[in-house]
Amino acid sequence: MSKYDKSFSVDEENIPSECPICGNDLLPTSEYIDIHYHADGIRTVLYCNNGDCNFKKVLSYETNKDVEKSMSEEDDEN
Repeated sequence: MSKYDKSFSVDEENIPSECPICGNDLLPTSEYIDIHYHADGIRTVLYCNNGDCNFKKVLSYETNKDVEKSMSEEDDEN
């Protein structure tokens, strides 16, 4: 079973502004965000880019099924 079996998104208040490991400022900008395919969907990850620090926090995961559903809903609206 996959770690991510359904789509989710972290509330803004749960997004850290400081790395809990090294204390580096974490800004939700493209410099600190990585979006990539993972398992059966797309994962958005906030990460610390301070040298050897390995802190990462998954901000959202959207399954391929949910992506296809939202795209078809957008097509229906147009």
